[in-house]
Amino acid sequence: MKTLCLLLSSAAILISQQPLVVIHSLNEPVQQIGPRDSLEAVKTPHPRNDRLTVVAGLPIAGYIPGNGKTLTSVAMAGLGPVLCGAVAPPPATARLYLSPRQMYALVESSLDSPIAVWAMHVSAIAALAKEAVAIDGALAHPDMVIFSALGHSALLYSAALGKLQLVRSIPSNAYATEMPSIGGSPLLLAVSEDAAVVVALLTDGRVVSSRNSGPWKPLDVAGTPSTLLFVPHTHDLIISDVTDMTVSVLPLSSEVAGPVRLLLQNKRVDKVAASKTGELLAANMGTGELSVISVKTGVSISQDQPGPIHDLLEFRDGLTFLVSTDKGWSALKIAAATGDGNANPDSYGAPSTATAR
Repeated sequence: MKTLCLLLSSAAILISQQPLVVIHSLNEPVQQIGPRDSLEAVKTPHPRNDRLTVVAGLPIAGYIPGNGKTLTSVAMAGLGPVLCGAVAPPPATARLYLSPRQMYALVESSLDSPIAVWAMHVSAIAALAKEAVAIDGALAHPDMVIFSALGHSALLYSAALGKLQLVRSIPSNAYATEMPSIGGSPLLLAVSEDAAVVVALLTDGRVVSSRNSGPWKPLDVAGTPSTLLFVPHTHDLIISDVTDMTVSVLPLSSEVAGPVRLLLQNKRVDKVAASKTGELLAANMGTGELSVISVKTGVSISQDQPGPIHDLLEFRDGLTFLVSTDKGWSALKIAAATGDGNANPDSYGAPSTATAR
C-alpha cells in the first residue's frame, strides 16, 4: 500500500524521508495526472454564494470566515472539501475568534459581558450552538486573543487594563485565571497546550516566560522573534525570525531552557501552524511558499502556492489546512512519515490520516 504524497519535481528527493503532503482542491475533483501515488490539485476560483453546495448529513470539517461575522461551513466529501451553507453567530456578537481545529470560537459581545465560548458541532443540520457560554471572570473586550496550537488553551490581553489572563480547558470547562503583571506590553504571546508555560515578546525587545502562572523570568532568545508557537503536547517553543530567515525550536521542559535547534533557514516565515501530530506548516504569506517541517527529524519540504496567501485555517481533524490565495482555496493534508515510506501511526502518538491505496 502506497501513501499518497505531493508530486515533487525532483526525483532526487526521497519521499521516505519527508513529511507527506497531499493537496486537494476545493469544490472541484482532484485530477490524477501520473502514478497512483501522485496527485495534483485543480485550482478553483473563489466560490460565490450561488455556487455553495448544501450537503446534509455530512460531518462538518471546519469553517471559512466570511464577510462580517458569518462563517461558511465546509464538509469533507470524497477526495476533497465541499462548501456548505453560511452560519451566523449568536445575537449581539461584536467579534469572534476562530480557534485552531475550529471546535469552538471565542465570542466577544457588544455588551460588557465576559468573552464566551461558542461551541461548534459536527452535524451539518445543527452546525452551531445557538448560544455562547460566558467564561466567568474573563475579559469582555481583549485587545489580543492568542490560542495554543490545538486550541485547548488561550491568552486574553487588555492594554487598557494591563491585564493578561490564561484560559484553560476550552471548550467544555473553560475558566480564566489572572497572570502576574508582565511588566510591559506584549507584541507576541504563546501558550503551551497544557497551559503550563507562557512566553511573551515585549515591545522593548525582551522575551520573558512564566511557568505555572509563576513570576516572569527572562528568556535568552537570539534575534527578534516574529512568530511564537508551542509544539502540541510539548513545551518546545517554535520561533521564527523574519530578519534572520530562520525557524528554530527551543525546549522549555525545565527551568533551564535547552539548546536551540535550527529547523529551517534562508526562508522567510510569517505564520506557523501545527498539526496534531507535531508537524509544522510554515508560510511565507507574501510569496505563497509553504514549508512542512518535521520537528522530530528536522526534515522539511516546500511547495509554492499561486501567489500571496491571504489566510491559513486548520480544520478539526488537526491534519487538514485550508490555504486562501488569489486563485481560491486549496486544502492541504499533512502526515508524518517513517523511513520505509509509510505513515507511522505512532509518530507523535497519533494516527496518520494520509490516504492509502
